[in-house]
Amino acid sequence: MAFVKMERSAEVDEMLKHPLEFTLLAQIAKRARRAEDDANIHGLEIGQALVGDYQSVGMSRQQYRRCLTNLQTWQIITIKPTNKGTIAKIINTRIFDPNLPSNQPTNTHATNQQTRTQPTTKKNIRRKEDQEDYIQSPESGRLDAKQIDDIYFRAADYAIEQIKKTHPHLSLNGRIRIKTAADFDKLVRIDKKALEDLRAILDWLPDSPIDERTGFSWKQQIQSPLKIRQRKDGILYFDKLFSAMNNSGKKESVYV
Repeated sequence: MAFVKMERSAEVDEMLKHPLEFTLLAQIAKRARRAEDDANIHGLEIGQALVGDYQSVGMSRQQYRRCLTNLQTWQIITIKPTNKGTIAKIINTRIFDPNLPSNQPTNTHATNQQTRTQPTTKKNIRRKEDQEDYIQSPESGRLDAKQIDDIYFRAADYAIEQIKKTHPHLSLNGRIRIKTAADFDKLVRIDKKALEDLRAILDWLPDSPIDERTGFSWKQQIQSPLKIRQRKDGILYFDKLFSAMNNSGKKESVYV
């Protein structure tokens, strides 16, 4: 008998705050094609599921489309529209794992389940040792494009905590947390920025100085962690913040 696994993870806790997205993701996990000998009248690849019958999960068409878009934006699934419906595929198994056979992964990247069954490596040991301090990143400094490591969720939590020191009334919900974690992953993996520098910026931000002449301050400007990876005039706000931090006299993070 085939079964679907649900992880005990922080991502599950966040997803439960979005019950419609959670329900749709569960349907995708349940319907995912597991093996070559499964019935395949829709021509699906291993790990793919055909969805689109939104009424079967108690949604309106508008709700279904919003949930599908959110799951894709949060880098949990990929989607491919067809004339038969939408083909969805789970690419981040930290919430639901379709439990595909070990020789038939959901995509060309290793899933969390496969990672766990690999021999213990220095990278895996480092991850266990760094549970309390997100900034101690794996030595490679780069993660699979289809997975968001806990390290970035902890970074997102710290960013939200620091920004709320200046903007306590802002609503920074679970959706922002997931998007921020994805942004920080890209900041390291694509933009080649160091997590140590990100931590230094976040340490500095709540106490960043106010310009006496113009009244400008970065702590007032940054009202969402998502702005850190945005650009203005082609320059990342991360780089603007790093430069401002260095010019204000703080050259490095104070933590070890």
